[in-house]
This record gives sequence, structure tokens and C-alpha cells, in this order.
Amino acid sequence: MVEVTDLTKWDGVPGLYIMVLDEFAQVYVGVAGASSGIAKRIRQHWTNQKQFDRLIWGSVDTSILSIDSFRALDTTRIFALKTERTFDGENPLLEQFPRKFTLNRVMGGNDVVHLAGFLGVGAVMRTREFEVPVDDSSSS
Repeated sequence: MVEVTDLTKWDGVPGLYIMVLDEFAQVYVGVAGASSGIAKRIRQHWTNQKQFDRLIWGSVDTSILSIDSFRALDTTRIFALKTERTFDGENPLLEQFPRKFTLNRVMGGNDVVHLAGFLGVGAVMRTREFEVPVDDSSSS
């Protein structure tokens, strides 16, 4: 993967991309086909509006906030890889990051839609366990 410094160079380019949100210690792994390209897909994330009732997906305790809740200035770095076999590399790349640092709400790969159809959305949904804050005021 290479760091993207000019998004316009990725117009119409199919491949994998990673959006890094340093301030939030989060990453998002995505794919873009030849019909949209990496640049267009990233811009879609920055401009999409999630409906209020779609901000939490699953339980409040395990839901992952959508990448579409963030904007361009939240994204501090982007990495991309040109490839025609986008879905083959998405899940292996995603699994390299600990879940607590990822904004992907479903597993990656070409079989996600098929698995969800057969096994239900719960089979492809990614969640995370949030740590319960420790109350230091009672230890004094």
C-alpha cells in the first residue's frame, strides 16, 4: 500500500484503501470497484449522512460507529492499493487490526452478502466490547 497524498490520482482506480483517523485511534478498511474508484468511494464516506436510527447497529454496548459519521478533516491519512481483486484482500487486511481500532461494521470480503442471506446479518456483523470505566473516586 502507498500513502495517498493526492486523492484525484485515485479517481476510477479500483482497489483497497485504509482511512486513518488518528485523533480517534480508528481505521476503516474499504474496497472500491472500477466503476466507482477509490477517490469516489472515500468522498462518499465523507458526504453520506446516516439516519439517526442507524447510528447504532446492534446493542449500544457493542455497536461500532459508522465511518460515514466522520468527515474529511477527521481523516488524517489514507493508504491505498490498486487491485482488480478488491474483495479477496479486504477481510485479511481488516483482520490485521484489533477490533477496538476499526470502524468496519461488517466483515470484509465477497461472501458477506451471501453469508448474511444464509445465516443472517448477525453472522457478518462486527462488534466490540467496550471496557467499563474504573471509578477511581472510591479508592481514596
